[in-house]
Amino acid sequence: MKQLAENGYVEFQTRNEAMGERIFTFTRGYVSITALDLVQKEMKRGGSIGLDVKTCCCTLRQTHGLPCAHEIVQYKRESCPIPLPSIDSHWKKLSCEPTTSTNSNAYYMGEISMLIKRFENSNNELKLDMLKKLKEISNPTTTTLVEQQVKAGTRGRPKNALARRQAEAEASTTTNPSSFELTSMFSKRKSRMLNQQ
Repeated sequence: MKQLAENGYVEFQTRNEAMGERIFTFTRGYVSITALDLVQKEMKRGGSIGLDVKTCCCTLRQTHGLPCAHEIVQYKRESCPIPLPSIDSHWKKLSCEPTTSTNSNAYYMGEISMLIKRFENSNNELKLDMLKKLKEISNPTTTTLVEQQVKAGTRGRPKNALARRQAEAEASTTTNPSSFELTSMFSKRKSRMLNQQ
């Protein structure tokens, strides 16, 4: 892949040799051709901007991580090539393969060791609780959590409200009135009716 990048750079360099540019010396074979083309366009823009940061606006630096016009002008004035660290790492990756880190599992080993220490130093009840939670994490279908039931129709009067009231009355825990209570209730009703007439 590096050979492919160097071949692409040779093509890029032949296009720029007429201008006599040596500004890309450090980036040869290490930065993508697309990035070099963007820097070259910014270099042309730098001729009219100069070192003025306000007119430069540094958009290429902010959006692409590449040197902007006023930086390139500064490098040219100092007669030094664009340094490789001034280019974002996105443009330095010359492979289509995903990058793999050698310490890819190092970031979570600390937390796991803390979990193991806590497990070893806890009592049996806490150990069982931790094991239960770890089982739920490792196999979500074994969770003890139950999804909350949502009431569908909560607006207006409930359907069959009269039937519910009758069922509640039948299922009431109050006792039936005694014969004494019944006779006193009937006598009070009779007296009220007589008084009304």
